Amino acid sequence: MLIVLLDDQRLYVFPTLDAAVIGIEAPDAEAGLIRTAFDERAVPYKVEWVRPNIHRKSFFGLSSSVEFGKYRFVPAGPPDPAALLRLLEEHPNFTEPAEAEAVLSSMLSRLRAASS
Repeated sequence: MLIVLLDDQRLYVFPTLDAAVIGIEAPDAEAGLIRTAFDERAVPYKVEWVRPNIHRKSFFGLSSSVEFGKYRFVPAGPPDPAALLRLLEEHPNFTEPAEAEAVLSSMLSRLRAASS
């Protein structure tokens, strides 16, 4: 599972890393819309570019296009339960899909119990 905070201040829950890459298009990843990401073990993740997006402008600069690159999520450090706890406490009611809210609520309870 990957829990991703995007620029819209919602937590997006994806069942796998690959599902997150499919759900968050490369231009959005490049634009910095991904604020933070954690797996269910509190390991933080970052975006790593395999092939960057290619931006093209027409001859006269009147139009442009983007050839999507390819990225992946990779671990960004050791587990950080305190950071995941803060993330879940700060965004308790803004989860996509809404069905994942129960999973995150349970995770929040476990993290709180472990931190006391």
